[in-house]
Amino acid sequence: MSCLNCGVQLYIELPPGVVNFQCCQCYAVHKVVQPDPAAAADENRKRKRKDRKGGPSESRELTQYNKFMRDELQSIKEANPALSHRDAFKQASAKVECLAHRGVLS
Repeated sequence: MSCLNCGVQLYIELPPGVVNFQCCQCYAVHKVVQPDPAAAADENRKRKRKDRKGGPSESRELTQYNKFMRDELQSIKEANPALSHRDAFKQASAKVECLAHRGVLS
């Protein structure tokens, strides 16, 4: 931040609740303008949406883990269709952990 009167660079950290500061060179008093957090959040949200609408998304190649989980979830659901996705995922992840521990899946 720089002083609006003399242009000197000011490096300050203000405690919460302080709304004014004084320049150390010209002694001008400046008011601190705090940005509205709600407006900043809306601005960030708008930027993210705009970025997502860009060009076509490039899909990455599936990792060994992703391929295993896809196939394993499918086989678990075929064996037990009444099982919830969450429980099927728990079973598949336990199998992945076991295989990774053995060094089969890295």
